[in-house]
Amino acid sequence: MMKPLVKLAYKQMIDASAQSGFERNVFNDTYSELLMQAQVYNRGKKFTTVAEMIVANPKANSLHYKVGFAIGLYVNELHNKIPGLTDSLGNGVHFDIFKTEIVHSDITNREKHVVALTYITSPLLLVDSFGHHLVLSKQNGEEIQNELETFIISMQPFLSIVSYKSI
Repeated sequence: MMKPLVKLAYKQMIDASAQSGFERNVFNDTYSELLMQAQVYNRGKKFTTVAEMIVANPKANSLHYKVGFAIGLYVNELHNKIPGLTDSLGNGVHFDIFKTEIVHSDITNREKHVVALTYITSPLLLVDSFGHHLVLSKQNGEEIQNELETFIISMQPFLSIVSYKSI
């Protein structure tokens, strides 16, 4: 019996209370980049929030994407392991891509800046589930001597299955 392939997404919220060096760097550099990039969409300095800029000019929606460039080096230092998400043995969970989202920001008040990083895994074989636990395999169904290497992840806030494909 074939099992489905799934992709997981984990969202990390980063705000002024950032604790780790990675989070502080992401907070500071996304805010600085936002201040620079927002000038294009706020020439008359009429707006203070990203939401206001997007309402006035839908092209300002690209700010989410543009501020992501400022943190590429920090994300590379993660070596494709999702910060804050581990399997039941404490091993890091690998991601394939990440997306940046400005949840809220005010160009006049740094303390109101909130950014979310969403990490998305490559396709994983969903072997089974029980309770709030997913049994997954990186092997995508390719059996090795009738045995799959698996790992278990507990469902938790900010973790979701974002893609499901029956094979």
